[in-house]
Amino acid sequence: FPVTIDFVLCSNISFDLLAKSVFKSLKITSTIFLSYVSIQFLDLDPIDWTVSQTFGFSGNLNFSSALLAIFATAELRFFFIAKVSWISKIMSSARIALSLFFVWYSGSLQGILMFVLALSLMFVIRIGPYLWANLRWSYAAVLSIFVFCIAAVISMSFKSFLNGIIFQETLGYRLDYWKAGLRMWSSSPFFGIGAGEFGVFYRKFRDSSAVFPDADRTSNSAHSILIELLAGQGVFVALLYFSTIILVIVTGK
Repeated sequence: FPVTIDFVLCSNISFDLLAKSVFKSLKITSTIFLSYVSIQFLDLDPIDWTVSQTFGFSGNLNFSSALLAIFATAELRFFFIAKVSWISKIMSSARIALSLFFVWYSGSLQGILMFVLALSLMFVIRIGPYLWANLRWSYAAVLSIFVFCIAAVISMSFKSFLNGIIFQETLGYRLDYWKAGLRMWSSSPFFGIGAGEFGVFYRKFRDSSAVFPDADRTSNSAHSILIELLAGQGVFVALLYFSTIILVIVTGK
């Protein structure tokens, strides 16, 4: 999500040297990635992967889905730039469609959620001057995006919600990791249990819902930067990390 938001923000600044370099690099990467995924889709992959679910070259379906969403998000900027030709916009539309198709094909719908969130944020940013003129509408827009994100995450995390239409088993696993991480933090809130020790203590701090039906499942990461820092190194390091990010954002304006 943070990387997707970065590209949303980059798409709303002028085309200075940095922005051009970022999007040029991303376009080259997306071309290579989409080409290889297309080869895999056509069963023409020359590499005999030992992992049956390998898709792309990121090593994980969820990572591939997220990367495809980032590609699609970056291409959205062409639709908000008047100087770009219609040919470029058509090519961007094709890239977006191809990226979203492969997100759907991968079975990892996190990419769709990321893309919709990015599209919503970009829309709000673009019509911002009109929204901020009417605080009621601005509050409604922000609240709608927030509610959508919460509903989507709940739907993807709990099979009982919405009859499991968009349920993602891996997100359910992450909830187990997050709960275990928060228990680790609560056991040592100021200094944590030790950097990189999540996997060592996971079985000790997981709850019963994480044991059944897969008692052997474990993880060496909380799959959340915030929870990983809180669990491993405590609240002071977590605050230092996010303070650094805020400082970069403020001084970079």
